[in-house]
Amino acid sequence: MSVTDLKQRLTAILAADAAGYSRLMAADERATVAALDAARAVFRSKIEVNQGRVIDRSGRARSGSPR
Repeated sequence: MSVTDLKQRLTAILAADAAGYSRLMAADERATVAALDAARAVFRSKIEVNQGRVIDRSGRARSGSPR
């Protein structure tokens, strides 16, 4: 493989965690789920606007990367 065959790509990775998740769920489960859903919608829209993709969704954690 020659140097001209190489393709480089800059990648940014987003990893997010819900601070105080257990405490928030114990205090008000519905409000916590609604807040998490709203945050996920913001993340998803920003990732899509920047032509990215969600690469992992495990439990309450999310990871994303531009394409």
